[in-house]
Amino acid sequence: MRPRLTADRLINSLFIVPVLRRVSCDMETGHWRYERGSQSITVGCHSVLPRSQRASSLTQHYRRNSGGAT
Repeated sequence: MRPRLTADRLINSLFIVPVLRRVSCDMETGHWRYERGSQSITVGCHSVLPRSQRASSLTQHYRRNSGGAT
């Protein structure tokens, strides 16, 4: 029996996930051709891509963008 996946086991775990890769486009029909593939992803507590600046709080975001309509 496989062990249960809990939050502490998911952090910094490597997973292989199935994906469809877009390979080529048929110019006559405009439809893309796809192939099956797999991609490895790491699940962790930090983002893979670094931020260029700190994220502002949601309160500040809604104060700046409140134009009467939500």
